[in-house]
Amino acid sequence: MSNKSSKTKEFTNLLTAHYPRIYNFIFTLVPNKADADDIMQDTSVIMLQKFDSFRPDSDFVSWAAQIAKYECLKYYRKKRRKSVFTTEVFELLAEEAQEQQNELDKKIEALKSCVSKQNAKDCRLIDMRYFEGMKLREIAEKTGRSIQSIFRSFSRIHFNLIKCVRNTLEREGY
Repeated sequence: MSNKSSKTKEFTNLLTAHYPRIYNFIFTLVPNKADADDIMQDTSVIMLQKFDSFRPDSDFVSWAAQIAKYECLKYYRKKRRKSVFTTEVFELLAEEAQEQQNELDKKIEALKSCVSKQNAKDCRLIDMRYFEGMKLREIAEKTGRSIQSIFRSFSRIHFNLIKCVRNTLEREGY
């Protein structure tokens, strides 16, 4: 495989893995879906063109967010709306959006860790509800339990997960 095609494959893998985070960052700055879609597409093209400058030991999402931020700025300059933010305000919004995304990522990691610590029975209930999209009534029927019993189980699971996530984040200094 040529070096160029392996770089393209590496880029594609990274973009695929982090697409939702990059898109959400753009959508935070440009709350019009069609425009956010266009900016994401432009950002992806520029990222591919500049991928040789990406350092593998750095954070791909931060690198991509910088490119996306400039594409969003370009979008606002092109639109020249009367209510357009100043560059300074836009920079602050972009920085805040990135911080919020990082905070959300930490919470998601803590939640994943806490879910993995649940017993097998609770993990199965979580899977049925949140990954298979089953309603409580369907879970009750499938498990042969009453809806009230399933509801109590989810109340307990939610309470334990909230407590675990808070403790995990506190231990990590968040």
